[in-house]
Amino acid sequence: MEPRRGRESVAGFFEALAPLQFTKFEAHTMASDANKVVAVLHIEADHKGKHYVIPYEGHLWTFGDDGKVTGYQHMTDTAVHWRMANGQ
Repeated sequence: MEPRRGRESVAGFFEALAPLQFTKFEAHTMASDANKVVAVLHIEADHKGKHYVIPYEGHLWTFGDDGKVTGYQHMTDTAVHWRMANGQ
């Protein structure tokens, strides 16, 4: 995973995920306040013959007055993401 900005980078984000086989992707906690929504996810994925578990991954979305996304922050265990990307 790498930082991305703008609509044009959305395709690259999904291309980076293509090698992963997600076996679980469930939101277990959600909250909102004014223009923000946060979802905490339990994610499990297989990659390069290994199984990875991230029980608490956060996605924070910020919206403008027009309802469009103005910001996104990804909160996760970056060590697990690194191991997944490198097959360790």
